Amino acid sequence: MPTILVYHIILVITNNGGIYKNTISRDCTHLIIADVNSTSAKANDARKNNIKLISEEDFLNMLKR
Repeated sequence: MPTILVYHIILVITNNGGIYKNTISRDCTHLIIADVNSTSAKANDARKNNIKLISEEDFLNMLKR
């Protein structure tokens, strides 16, 4: 079950014209993930497709700029 932080991130993305997806696809540009060093299938798929991995913390810090 997603945390409140994940729901907040989804709202920020969609409210600013971004598209939230729960899967990796060719049109994906970034993957926001708790641990950028994760070896999960989703993280590995993102790396194989040269999709940038961003930690949740880094994403929230980018919003503060």
